[in-house]
Amino acid sequence: MKDDKANNNNNNNNNNNSTHQNKQPNDISSAAQRVQILAYLEKYGSATTLQIRNDLHILSPAPRILELRAQGHNIKTYWDNGTTPDNKVHRIARYVLSTRIDVDNAA
Repeated sequence: MKDDKANNNNNNNNNNNSTHQNKQPNDISSAAQRVQILAYLEKYGSATTLQIRNDLHILSPAPRILELRAQGHNIKTYWDNGTTPDNKVHRIARYVLSTRIDVDNAA
């Protein structure tokens, strides 16, 4: 019986580890959020507020975008209309990453 429980626990732990591999890390610091957003923008080129909220679980991306800009990243904002699941239209931002600006050497 004990061996069966141990095997079940090991199997459950293995299953839990594999399902947790696809989740975002638990670090919710501003620095970690900036890293996640920048990686997303580098991979996909752009992201909407809703994509950042849904994919990265960052509920307020705008402050992180401002901080990334202050670090020298050239991120443009474009506005679009989005439709919610209940068919309400509202404005959403799309952030587009361009080439990096060297803030220290900018004249």
